[in-house]
Amino acid sequence: MRATLVSLALLSAGCTLDVWEWDECVRDPEVCAEGDQGWKTVSDCPTTDPLEIQLGQGEFTFAGLVDGQPLQVHSATGGQLFSNHVFAALRVVNPEPNHRKFRVQFTLYSPGFCGPPNCQDMDYQRLALVGASMALASDGSVSKAGFRLLSNGQPKRLEVSVQDECGRQAQAIHTVKPAQP
Repeated sequence: MRATLVSLALLSAGCTLDVWEWDECVRDPEVCAEGDQGWKTVSDCPTTDPLEIQLGQGEFTFAGLVDGQPLQVHSATGGQLFSNHVFAALRVVNPEPNHRKFRVQFTLYSPGFCGPPNCQDMDYQRLALVGASMALASDGSVSKAGFRLLSNGQPKRLEVSVQDECGRQAQAIHTVKPAQP
């Protein structure tokens, strides 16, 4: 009863719980582990092939992006400022089998706020270390979905930079084609 009264008081005051943020961290704490504390590369990697990655979207599974395709924007309830978000996804095509940890940096560019003297795009960055929770496919690739990135409207561009434990690096950029009037 007491919890219900507290919840009602918070809701009537305009406070809402962002269930997706909470659920995302409960479902996969690795996605919520921000920063790169303890990140290091190793020297005993047998491969020198360039790292190959694919940028995608999806809350639970990787879905590749077609050139110019708009990103799916999700809205949180309550009309909170910056409550819109996209779920970015990543596929590493050629991971080193014994070193499947990655330092991942997403950058999402969205329309900014306009005001004197001009409009400026906003960017939202997210840094995470991933590895153990990446899904392994039969072709040897690994993927991870559900990287929640805040957005102010329809994003213009999504970028990802990845480094594996072997020190290999790759970058992918997806630019959204402007809608035709």
